[in-house]
Amino acid sequence: MKRHILIGAALVFTAGQLSPSAAQPASTPDPVEDSVDSLDQLRDRLEAAQNRVTSIQERATTVEAQIASVDRQIAGVRAALDISNQLVTETGARLALIRLEIDDKKRRFRIVEGQARAIAVALYKSGPIDELEIILASRDLGDMSATFRYTEAAADNRRDVMSSLEGLQRELAVDEATYQRQLTEALIARSEKLALDQQLQELRGARVARLTDLRQKIAEERREADALAQESARIEQRLAGALGYDDSIVVGNPSALGFIWPIRGAITSGFGMRWGRMHQGIDIDGETGDPIRAAKSGTASVFNNAGGYGNLVQIDHGSGVATFYAHTSQIFVTNGQRVPQGSVIAAVGSTGFSTGSHLHFEVRVNGAPQNPLPYLP
Repeated sequence: MKRHILIGAALVFTAGQLSPSAAQPASTPDPVEDSVDSLDQLRDRLEAAQNRVTSIQERATTVEAQIASVDRQIAGVRAALDISNQLVTETGARLALIRLEIDDKKRRFRIVEGQARAIAVALYKSGPIDELEIILASRDLGDMSATFRYTEAAADNRRDVMSSLEGLQRELAVDEATYQRQLTEALIARSEKLALDQQLQELRGARVARLTDLRQKIAEERREADALAQESARIEQRLAGALGYDDSIVVGNPSALGFIWPIRGAITSGFGMRWGRMHQGIDIDGETGDPIRAAKSGTASVFNNAGGYGNLVQIDHGSGVATFYAHTSQIFVTNGQRVPQGSVIAAVGSTGFSTGSHLHFEVRVNGAPQNPLPYLP
């Protein structure tokens, strides 16, 4: 809309400057029309730069989501790896205990086997002994009973030792095979998880490098957009002077709706669509530190670092009507403070998403942005 106003005003301005004798075709270029053309080109380039920033930001957001997903996978793999390490440690410890038990039982078996072997050798040396020989050789009944018990015990002891050893060997062989299998499985699982962790780390590194590259491109595109916006603002200001914009707006009598201008300055950007999105207020040129006054009395709310608005003061005027004063360098009111019309509430600045010192001024009714110009004198 502002472009149409500028072009229309340029035509009026040009027509007003022509004399009858100058109505003939002239070869002298029109500096106002050239400035309008340059402004159109800058805006086209600025819109393209903004679109590129949006596109790259969307890709960066996708890569950030991918990195977050990889991080979750890495966390899961490392939790599983901790379990695998614990299983390897526990299985190895059980194997060590089994081997100690095997060694101890083998040692005890050798002792018992030696005793049994000594008994067998003694029996062999004494030759076959039947019950009659034992009776005849015994000095008395007690001696005979002891001999019988000795020979029976020797035979039973050897049988028990052999049976116990065989059973123990089978049992320990099964246990050791079981734990060896478990240990091998745990080691393989740990190796697989280590390999997967390495792959995920490499994938994350590639995604982080991609994200870094995209962020660098976003910064470059934003620097270009900022430079284009500044150049556009300079041309608009030149056009504002050439086309008769009021460059000396002053705080004066209130409008019919009871509002006054918050600062003195030229309007550098109007209400409506700008760079492919809605500009919800007007930008009024100013120098950092210039006083900003309340357009109407009301209750102040203060917002420091309010995103693109930067340092922001909001004044509630009642009946659903509020005004916004954005990009301020200093704020002189507090939350809940009642401010009279015309009182200084802040100073012009360039905080938030701003390409230079100015006041972004909004009028909202029930939260919906309105064109501020009809509210102002």
